Parts: sequence; C-alpha cells; structure tokens
Amino acid sequence: MAGTAAGMAVFGGVLSARFAAEAGRYVPAGSVPAFDDLTRPEFPDGLSAPVRAGVAGAFAHAYTVLFATALVPALAGLAAALLLRDVPPAARRPPGAEAPTSPRAASAGPGPRAEG
Repeated sequence: MAGTAAGMAVFGGVLSARFAAEAGRYVPAGSVPAFDDLTRPEFPDGLSAPVRAGVAGAFAHAYTVLFATALVPALAGLAAALLLRDVPPAARRPPGAEAPTSPRAASAGPGPRAEG
C-alpha cells in the first residue's frame, strides 16, 4: 500500500505539472481553468470551443509524458522479475526439517500405507 500511495503521489505530481506547462501552450492566454475545476462533470459545457480544444490537447500531452515516465519503473520491474533466480522447492525447506528419502515417501504423507 505504501508503494501505491507513493506512486500515486509521484504520478499525480507529474500529471499536474505537465498539464500546467502544456495548458500555457495550448489554452488561449487568460483562459486557463483551475485544475480543480477540471474534475467536475459539468466543466466542459461552460468552455468555448478553442479553450475546450486547448484543455484536451494539454491533457493529451500531459498523459503522454505521464505514460513515458511510468514506463521506466515498469521496465525496471520486468527486468527484476526476469532476473530472479529459480529456487527449487527443496531449497526452501525450513532449517531442521528432514528431506524426504524417496519421491514415493514424499507423496505418501504420514500414516501407514496399505500394500496390495
């Protein structure tokens, strides 16, 4: 959960910073809406067409940067997973546990067996 919270904070910061930078380029001067207003469902209805297109363009470019940023930890996680060593189950036995003497004895489990 701590990783999720940290990831949300980092990627939320990247998204809002990139949107603020891109909004200055795509939205006409003086009409950049507050970021909090963008989360309301009725938000796009009150905008003129050029401002609405600018906000959409700013979000599109901000999300492009966000996904490119997220690609780095995703590839690092994939590389770490692929480089994990394969540990056979016998090596995971707790200290002091006895190893089975034969495959048949290991599958039989405790208790007497009926031979027949």
